[in-house]
Amino acid sequence: MSNLISQHQVLDYCAFEDSSISCFNLSGIQLIFSGEISTPAPYGPEYIAHKCDIYDHSVYEPFVFVNTARPYKGNRPAFSYLPISEVYWRHFVPYGEQLAAIGSCSVTIKAIWPAPDRYSAKVDLKQRSWLERVCFDIHTIDDLSGTSFIYPERIEDLIHYRFGGRDWVCVNHGNYKLDREYCFYTALTPDHLLMLDFHPDGYFAPGTAPPQEDLEKIFVSFWDFLDKLSIIEDGTQSDRAPGIELKGEALERQRLRESSQPPESEDGEPSLW
Repeated sequence: MSNLISQHQVLDYCAFEDSSISCFNLSGIQLIFSGEISTPAPYGPEYIAHKCDIYDHSVYEPFVFVNTARPYKGNRPAFSYLPISEVYWRHFVPYGEQLAAIGSCSVTIKAIWPAPDRYSAKVDLKQRSWLERVCFDIHTIDDLSGTSFIYPERIEDLIHYRFGGRDWVCVNHGNYKLDREYCFYTALTPDHLLMLDFHPDGYFAPGTAPPQEDLEKIFVSFWDFLDKLSIIEDGTQSDRAPGIELKGEALERQRLRESSQPPESEDGEPSLW
């Protein structure tokens, strides 16, 4: 696929403006983004509700792995993760008289709450030094070989961005032999992080370093997604209700499902065809 990428200056993808819009109320903070939503894995926990109290640790509990150490007060792990959603899209390029799909992208969206007693001092993630330290600690790997796994070895390995009036930290991680992911973090509250885990898949052969020029073409769509993501701390600035507004392909699929449902009888029960 890398040959097709290098042959084209622009990689096409479905415009986020034509995709569904998701709105989450996270303890009064509105998180709004566009994109088609991935279906949760079979037999796994669903995404959180569109209105959620991120200061209630019980909502994190279904997502804590069974063998996770819980050394902190309240039987908490060092970091608690809350899966909000996952957005996906594909890239296309002209191929003869048709379009060829050359890979897919996903962004896994999570809230992260460090245990309050994880650090001896009071954490304030809106301070750059704390944002750096916590992001670094999340990805610190002490027992894995640096020749196989990609992770930051020093705080200086973190990449900083200023986007949409917010400070973002990027951490490159993954496996040299498989694929790479790019985690972006910003402070959701002084106590919580918002994580966007960007995962391009199928563009390059496993175990090869992506050419920077080709990687930049793929990242154009991620920057577009991020540009349309809003974090609204003042609830009076938006009147959008929590939930999802279906558009584009998602709306068509919903209409198709509804049209294929058997009609209801007068007593409200489905009629038999």
